[in-house]
Amino acid sequence: MRVRLHTNEWADFGAVRYKVEWETVNTKRIENDDFDYDEDLTARSRCFPESEYTVAQAFAHDVLTNANPFCGLVSITKQTVTWFVEEDKVGQWQDTGDPEYIDSPTE
Repeated sequence: MRVRLHTNEWADFGAVRYKVEWETVNTKRIENDDFDYDEDLTARSRCFPESEYTVAQAFAHDVLTNANPFCGLVSITKQTVTWFVEEDKVGQWQDTGDPEYIDSPTE
């Protein structure tokens, strides 16, 4: 069944995707001693369909190698479309299980 997500997208109920997430440091703030995690970090992400899990892993390794993520860490989280609790007949992408953390380009 197709459901409207609270982000105004459409997806099949129960659909699965993989979300790659990492944070980068704003380059102009690196030398400042007063590091502010809210202002000096930028959260980034990219999603891949269930059938492209190996592509998501390769992308995560590429990010780790080339994008210099904060703390040298990239995560891959499996997400499933479920019902959005706050509103009737609206879906959401819900994290399913524990994220897979990648901290080595050869993992």
